[in-house]
Amino acid sequence: MRAQADEVADTASSAAWWGFFGMLLGAAIAAVTGMLGARSVATREEKLVATR
Repeated sequence: MRAQADEVADTASSAAWWGFFGMLLGAAIAAVTGMLGARSVATREEKLVATR
């Protein structure tokens, strides 16, 4: 019984770490793509203002 509990705890711990790193990676990707999207909108608006 104790060995099974230790095995379940190890599995849960591993899953928690993978989840944590996955969320960090997702947040970094979202931040970078959001920054690039904001730059593309700002650049497009500057071009429109320059051509008027």
